[in-house]
Amino acid sequence: MLLEYRTKSLLPLDRIRQVCDTFESATNNFVGFRPEAVQFGESRFKRKLPALDQFTGVELASMHVVGYLPANDESYASLKTAFCEHAATPLACQALFAISAGYEEVNSQQTRSTCDTLVASIRYGHAHFGYRAGGSRIASENAYAARFFDDLATTADLPLRVERRDDDYFLEHTENRDLWTSYKGTNNENPKAFRCELAPDETAEQLCRRLDRGLQSHASKKRFEYSWSFTVEDQDSETTARLYAEVVNAKLPASRHEAAYSFRLKDLDAIETMKQFCDGKGEVQVQIGTFELDDDYGELYVVISSEGFRLELRLTSEDYLSTAERLTGEKFITF
Repeated sequence: MLLEYRTKSLLPLDRIRQVCDTFESATNNFVGFRPEAVQFGESRFKRKLPALDQFTGVELASMHVVGYLPANDESYASLKTAFCEHAATPLACQALFAISAGYEEVNSQQTRSTCDTLVASIRYGHAHFGYRAGGSRIASENAYAARFFDDLATTADLPLRVERRDDDYFLEHTENRDLWTSYKGTNNENPKAFRCELAPDETAEQLCRRLDRGLQSHASKKRFEYSWSFTVEDQDSETTARLYAEVVNAKLPASRHEAAYSFRLKDLDAIETMKQFCDGKGEVQVQIGTFELDDDYGELYVVISSEGFRLELRLTSEDYLSTAERLTGEKFITF
């Protein structure tokens, strides 16, 4: 297990480069910065998403972008219009494009943080319909949940069947297409969420009508939030960047955005770009070197936050901390 130490003060990028150069010349078997993927958590943008030209020094490896709308009829109408307009574009054919409605289940008492959700999506050209339980009775009462899924399959006209076995229930696809379920048991029993694939000729307009019927039949008058989401994974960086530019330029309706990015850093200068995507107390660590110091193995990281940069040392023994501090000219502390 490696012991971890950080500089107390923030350091400029030029100083970090100097430390890398020092470690390269003064330690054994130094291996410097290597381009790698860095996974970020969610960044929040109140007005608009950052343009592609703000991603200097990095390649976009994957992304998940969400746009949120107020819970009113006008927002819901604009959400469905945007979904239908973009359903045949690369946003839906080469990625995952979805719209969601967060609501209170008709026989439950829920808040925004515990709402249930219906989802219409086009995943790489294939239409899907889904549901996630929050804090409704569906999440806590199996018998009630089985009846709900029966009713939802009927009202939204879904290729879904509920099979009951003793005190458990199971969901099955009636047309032998893709079905994903989330469950707590060991045998797929009693799922509280699902996503089922629909027929190949399903249109975005049909998906929206299923969403309408699901809400009309199973939601109270409370709507907590509407949203759209756009996800790109397992694409090359050029395609990912092009799709991100398309979602930014599409100007989909939203009062606020959240985004999770995975970047591949081209060089050390890219950490300047990373800083703008670290929200509040969030931080990300990028390994910028490994080395041997006498008999000790060590790793060198730069810790990026919205405040700036710190160095982090990871050593197998604290005996070599003083040597590392002498080499760097920096004071390291435990954290």
